[in-house]
Amino acid sequence: MAFALAICNGLYNWDMRLFVLLISISMGIFLMNRVKTHGLLHFELFNMSFSDER
Repeated sequence: MAFALAICNGLYNWDMRLFVLLISISMGIFLMNRVKTHGLLHFELFNMSFSDER
């Protein structure tokens, strides 16, 4: 238990910030991909409905 606490204490100094940074970056990329695919889906649906009217 003390060993694990010592490891956590050692990692907490800068590895925790690095970990949080990696998580935030990956979440940002994930959200950007979600928005991009969602936008493309809407754009394709709009194009389909627009071409149907002509």
